[in-house]
Amino acid sequence: APKQFIQYLEEDNRPQVILDVVAEHYGVSSNDIIGGKRNSEIVVPRQIVMYLCREITDTSYKAIGILLGNRDHSTIISGDNKVRDKLAAGDTSLKSNIDTIRKKLSSG
Repeated sequence: APKQFIQYLEEDNRPQVILDVVAEHYGVSSNDIIGGKRNSEIVVPRQIVMYLCREITDTSYKAIGILLGNRDHSTIISGDNKVRDKLAAGDTSLKSNIDTIRKKLSSG
């Protein structure tokens, strides 16, 4: 990974915190989210990490991709949009999970 992104992720540890909190909330490991698994138990939390990194931090798509196992920035855009689309469509279960995760993040 390019040095400037590694440095960025070290300076602002919130993306890593988001990753850890989302993993814990869903009962999966951070490594599962970073890894290649494509099952929904992992994909949904992974997409929520993408979404929350964009919502809460000013992390670039590229830096989020690096955090999440060197994924392409287009994958991050797509995951972020999936969450936004589901929320816009009124997915109450997703919204309630995200609200709970936001509370956990803000309480530190």
